[in-house]
Amino acid sequence: MSENYETMRRPPSTALRQIQAGDLKGKTDINPQWRYEIMDATFGACGIGWKYEIVKLWDVPCQDGTVLAFAQVNVYTKNGDAWSDPIPGIGG
Repeated sequence: MSENYETMRRPPSTALRQIQAGDLKGKTDINPQWRYEIMDATFGACGIGWKYEIVKLWDVPCQDGTVLAFAQVNVYTKNGDAWSDPIPGIGG
């Protein structure tokens, strides 16, 4: 596996918190700020060594009144003067 993968694959315990309520109670959430920090530390500042593009934002209303929110993004990293192909991700 790549050195970058090994560096970035496991957030430190300080970046994690237990979800206390709802359907995800007991699961772990990663502090979004940590994600920016590790990307900056690994690739350089956002916009210079890496960047992202919001492709799509959408929500899905559920019958119980809950609304699920989703995002599709592309992440790019820089290698020399060239940007990578898009690295797609979808989350909610």
